[in-house]
Amino acid sequence: YHDGFLRVTLANYDSSSSDKKVLLTNLALNKQIYDDVKGGHLYEGMDEESLKQAQQWSYQKLQAYLLEEGIINDPNWLDNYLRPQFKKAMIHLLRMTTHAFKKDKTTFELFGVDFLLDTNLNLWFIEANSGPAIGGYSVPMEKFIVKMVQDHFEIAYGILKSRMKRVMDYVNKMIADGEAVFGDDGEVEIKDLERKMKEFKEVTKNYFEKEFEPSVTNGFKKIIDANYEGVEMYQGLIEPECL
Repeated sequence: YHDGFLRVTLANYDSSSSDKKVLLTNLALNKQIYDDVKGGHLYEGMDEESLKQAQQWSYQKLQAYLLEEGIINDPNWLDNYLRPQFKKAMIHLLRMTTHAFKKDKTTFELFGVDFLLDTNLNLWFIEANSGPAIGGYSVPMEKFIVKMVQDHFEIAYGILKSRMKRVMDYVNKMIADGEAVFGDDGEVEIKDLERKMKEFKEVTKNYFEKEFEPSVTNGFKKIIDANYEGVEMYQGLIEPECL
């Protein structure tokens, strides 16, 4: 799970409007507006960069706005409410769709997940996209996106390095202990192969070795760990009855 960011509508919200640009915030619907400002026109006095900054908000900006408007009164609303709600929603989304994912610990993928926040600050899932577009951002948000991609790579690379370290250590120990030798036909013979296969399965699970753990500034947070069972698999974020 990664924080992501927020888009607001470019037009004033009106629940009775039939204009989709008033109700939804995605780039595709607002493409014409951005094409016009790229052509040198201003939109409500804003050029392209100003327009992007007006529409793309960080969570911190959202919290500051909600506090200023008196909609919330908790200065730690992001950590106390919004982030836990996102994590729970992500867990339930993954639980209900897990049958569709490839069961292969050597694969990884980045998904973009869209939610809508209603008047009562409830989260509503809209859609999820594999390989989400990561262009068209404001200068401040561009730095955020680059950091997010770097963080994603750090996790995938750290898992790979950790697993390969354990594999190399395991294979070298087998050789040193004389449990993997060349037979008369030149093929490698492994003693007690069935037990070794079970041990190898444990060795190649996905978890970080200490030296390859993500940095403290990594923006991703672990919400599911399939090396565990029950609520422990979900970091204690959901109730036992959910299982």
